[in-house]
Amino acid sequence: MKITHKLLFSSWLLLGVTVAPSQVLAGPFNSPGPFVNPVVDGVPSPPQVPGKEYSEDPDRNGNPLHTPNPGQVIAWDGTGGTTNTSNFLTLWNPTSGTAAPDPFQVDALANREDLLFYDVIANKVTLVFSTGLLGTVINGVYQPGPRTNFDNYIFYERPAGKIGVWATPAEINQVEPNNVEGLELWAPVQDPTVPLEDRVNSVLLNGPELPVDDANRYSLLGDPLGCSVFKSNGDCLFLKADIAAAITPLFPGLDITDAKIDLDGLMTWENDILFSLKPIDGNNDGSITDNNPLLDLDGGEIFVWRFGQAPQFLNHGGHVWDTVFNVKDTVEFWTGLRPGTENIDALEAVATPEPSTFLSLLTLGTLGAASTLKRKLKSSKSDEN
Repeated sequence: MKITHKLLFSSWLLLGVTVAPSQVLAGPFNSPGPFVNPVVDGVPSPPQVPGKEYSEDPDRNGNPLHTPNPGQVIAWDGTGGTTNTSNFLTLWNPTSGTAAPDPFQVDALANREDLLFYDVIANKVTLVFSTGLLGTVINGVYQPGPRTNFDNYIFYERPAGKIGVWATPAEINQVEPNNVEGLELWAPVQDPTVPLEDRVNSVLLNGPELPVDDANRYSLLGDPLGCSVFKSNGDCLFLKADIAAAITPLFPGLDITDAKIDLDGLMTWENDILFSLKPIDGNNDGSITDNNPLLDLDGGEIFVWRFGQAPQFLNHGGHVWDTVFNVKDTVEFWTGLRPGTENIDALEAVATPEPSTFLSLLTLGTLGAASTLKRKLKSSKSDEN
């Protein structure tokens, strides 16, 4: 029986199925699943996706402290276990020598080459997102955003349009998260000699899963210093003025200035970005009207901006992620859970192996393990003789 478990485990490792430390250490190894059937499901469960990182509002430490800590990013294993990874305030060292902004609150995360960036834009893989409202700065003091319904859940949208819950609060953090401000998935094979800025996404093909720092693009609350996207050391990659100028043609007649830009959700591939923004009062009436692009941006818009091209709305799940699209109604229709806001807070993407790839890897894993078993049996017979 022990050999059978080893055979299966070898095959799972080849498939890139990772085992969270909490699952291994909780008791004797039995089955670290549940595992994805890529032919039927296509959406991996959180423990099957390596390199999961997130940030909260306000930023705080992971296990064991769970205390406020500006700039902190948290690794999570998908079963409630957490630990600290990068702290961007500690890493702040821009070439300009500019001092770190105060307050310092992370509100978006990405890798410089997000693994499924172009696939999600092409509507080939599942989009992952959260909803929620940003905090504010009053008299120089940071005030966390108001809590909204289900803002500490992570949802998914399949290419065909189905929406579901990808991660519950208990799966994200046993000490229930306030919300999910930033999200980064997938990871490079861990190599401490590679600087954080140079790490790019890939699937971790061996386990167990280890917390890997690979979020090296981020945004801060309010886009301070005129910057919407920072590199890991604090150098600016995208100016908020450039984003304002780029999206303005999508909203004729609305007042969109760089002062109103606050990037919220983020995926990147070098100079191409997928992003959302906090709600924008486009007609300057002091309020936000949902789902009416003639008046405001309600925060439910997701933009695709490729270098040298004009931005456009993401077309995913059989619809366009523009202001007209009703996030609250659609999520409630599929899940029974009604978010408290249209505002998209975090962005990512997930996928599973193609059936042919899955079966090929399973065959290779089984054959390799079978070969090992054959050698063991042969050795055993030799010992008996």
